[in-house]
Amino acid sequence: MAATSTVAQGMNFPSELVIIAEDSRFEAEANKREVLEAQELLNAAGRAGRAGQHANGIVLVIPGRVVGIDIGDAKIGAHWTTLQKIFGQSDQCLEIDDPLTAVLDRVHAEVAAADGFERYAIARLASAGIANALVKSLAGYRARKKGDDKWLDERIQAAASFYKDQAGESKEQLAEYQVSSKLGVPLAVVTRLSPEIIDDGAMTIMRWMEWLLEWVSKNLDLFDQMFRPATIDDLLGSAINTVADSSERGKIALPLLTELTRLWLAGKPLSELQLAVGTDADKLKTCVDARKFVLRVVPELAYLFGIPAFLIQSRQALEGDTPKELAASLAKLGVCLRFGFESVELLALGYYLRAHKLSRRQVHEQFESVSPYLREAPEGEHWEGTIGRVEDAIIAELNGRGI
Repeated sequence: MAATSTVAQGMNFPSELVIIAEDSRFEAEANKREVLEAQELLNAAGRAGRAGQHANGIVLVIPGRVVGIDIGDAKIGAHWTTLQKIFGQSDQCLEIDDPLTAVLDRVHAEVAAADGFERYAIARLASAGIANALVKSLAGYRARKKGDDKWLDERIQAAASFYKDQAGESKEQLAEYQVSSKLGVPLAVVTRLSPEIIDDGAMTIMRWMEWLLEWVSKNLDLFDQMFRPATIDDLLGSAINTVADSSERGKIALPLLTELTRLWLAGKPLSELQLAVGTDADKLKTCVDARKFVLRVVPELAYLFGIPAFLIQSRQALEGDTPKELAASLAKLGVCLRFGFESVELLALGYYLRAHKLSRRQVHEQFESVSPYLREAPEGEHWEGTIGRVEDAIIAELNGRGI
């Protein structure tokens, strides 16, 4: 069995023998081959004997660099030492650390930002009792194991003092902290976006898209926090990878991202997306850039588009009110972006026909025959209502064909 280095890291096949050809991989950013980290090689090697098929497995590593052996002088190439350092380690070659350790150190050193992650983390600890929570944490366990009770006591006192000095969190701030931690989106992005979001049931998927991308254009200083720089560099290449300023990078990338997003939601084929990137029609081939956009940029856009719904839901939960069901266009905004549907009706059609496993393009094509039978959506319609309308339209279309 053969697999790429990427597949090898997640391979869980019943392999008795794993042959690792090359102990390095090409890094595009460095423009050279780099030796794999110890945990990456050991992870791939650990696939031998997996899936309950064998108690033992065999791993054969073929180094990228030839290791020379001089039998007469009993000498071996220097690269052998590198391999020994990797495979001579225990299976746990990465030290597992408690992220609270760094937080507590910053609070103790009085370098924590009053409106940053430390405030949120300490506030969450305070809800369970700071001292009790820290004593039971991994950081606390390690301190006790090393006999460093002084370190733990000082951090508990510093955390308690830090919490006491902070003004109480508003419900809006708490909602922002929760959404940031749940989605993994930088807090600066969430706090900047939050005040401008309202639950407008009249907004369609396309209007939300236009509004959010317009918001991005007004906040380009956060562009590199909204999108991973490596993702944008990989898509645009030399046009952007030498630009360091976030705002300038955003000015270069956003027009193309906007156009590609519009084409993606409209159900256009990847060839049209590739043409929009600037590729000549006679050089389309496998549409590499369009695929990069779909596989890497679209998931990040979907996270960004999911923020409004999460924020409104968090606000409602903190108010203690009975949760209000969101309009379908808001609740399914991120999902529509992820799957390439410009309306919730398209998403509902894909959901209704999910057993047929239709592609994005096929759903768009099916929708053309169903859309004439769709009733107009009431303002603020919920997801179940959208599914019901689409189901009625499908039945009406079938009846129209005498089926």
